[in-house]
Amino acid sequence: MSKTRLSYDECRRGDGRKPKADENNTSDEAGDVPTSSASDHQRSPAAFRNKSWMRRPSSPDSIEASCKLNYKRTSAVQLRDNSDDRLVAAARSRLTPDTPGVATEPLISPPPLDCLGRILCDTDFNIVDTDDSALRLLKYSASELWGKPVACLMTPLIAKLHDKLFDYVKRATPEQICRSARRLIYEKSNCRDMVLLDSNREPVVCGVSIEIQPDRSAVVNLLDVSTKPLHTVPRGYEQYIHRPPGKHVQDYPDVICIMIDIAGSTQYAVRVKPQDMATLMHDVYMAANNIILREVFPYAYIHEICGDSLLLVVNAGFMVRYPGEAAVIAMQAAMQVQRHLNKMLVRYDESMYARVGVTIGDVTAGVIDGRSFRIFGDTVHLSQRLESCCPKDGIACTARFLDLLEKQQAVADDMSAFGIEYHTKELKGFGATQYGVVNTQKCHSLFAELGYLSDAQ
Repeated sequence: MSKTRLSYDECRRGDGRKPKADENNTSDEAGDVPTSSASDHQRSPAAFRNKSWMRRPSSPDSIEASCKLNYKRTSAVQLRDNSDDRLVAAARSRLTPDTPGVATEPLISPPPLDCLGRILCDTDFNIVDTDDSALRLLKYSASELWGKPVACLMTPLIAKLHDKLFDYVKRATPEQICRSARRLIYEKSNCRDMVLLDSNREPVVCGVSIEIQPDRSAVVNLLDVSTKPLHTVPRGYEQYIHRPPGKHVQDYPDVICIMIDIAGSTQYAVRVKPQDMATLMHDVYMAANNIILREVFPYAYIHEICGDSLLLVVNAGFMVRYPGEAAVIAMQAAMQVQRHLNKMLVRYDESMYARVGVTIGDVTAGVIDGRSFRIFGDTVHLSQRLESCCPKDGIACTARFLDLLEKQQAVADDMSAFGIEYHTKELKGFGATQYGVVNTQKCHSLFAELGYLSDAQ
């Protein structure tokens, strides 16, 4: 019966560093509990009041006591507008006063200062109410959105990855929810932005925090991220940007690098004006980024654009991760970006197409010039070498990456459906290298069958 605030942004500090564990918490799991800085409390009073809900109470009885105490404190706060009053009324109508151990009032806190809209979900995670701001942001009418599962606002892959979480919350005890909340907040502390799909299935970038009520219904807060650092600069590294050059780096294992290069772009650049080449690369970036946002963000993103190449990153320790599905996420990102770029590039030159190389390995990443966050290591260089071997409508992958893909539960029984062809070739700096080429069309058919693709193809 605890109100648990699952906030991706709860751990944010004013100086950009990751927070330290609460020294006053004597729990055996205190090291997993991130805390907020004073600047956070000023920015979001609700986050400060609810910080105690991230800690593990000693017993379910103490959860109930804390729950009632927090409601008395929250109920004295004037909510911001009438739409919030309506959410409270809707939540109140869903609670059963006669149910033993269940509070008779909802525990909806005032909206955070950076809140763009709020959504109320029932215990089955169906949307039962929203404020007007959320409807405007997502371009829905109330009749269109109310009654639908909240997963309809997520990309298909992200919705599937959340199925386990939803199922767990339905059957977990309050104590388990508190414990999971701390773990989720810690794991998602690298995630600033999330993506929801509006009524046109277009991506809407925002932050998300969730307040779970005593009856396991939930209030979803949609948060403004426009004034925060870009997700391409991970948490903890903002303090080194726009500063004198220094070496601030860290090692990260098992990072998946996806290098995408435009074959034939040099010949095109020779024939056209520099402005035309800039237009081409802008369109390439916008098309690729739109697909990433719609399909796999925040588990994959475009780290940088260099010349006529894009570097995508998956499963790095400085970003939000889903290790059990990392290879599936990377393959979907590579396949979808390649397909859409190939369709777009024929408008410029029929000889141009996207080549893709996928590798996995250790990298070193950080800020060395005071200007940008960068990634170093042979994992990046090997992805560059592999994409040069990539045929049209194929994705060149290292043997290690394909081994990991085969172990992923979602596609473990369907590896033959990828149509992989294995090759060995001398690569500059790497010698004889074995790699496999995944058939893009067959890969697309498999992911469509699994239901991992968005409606907009």
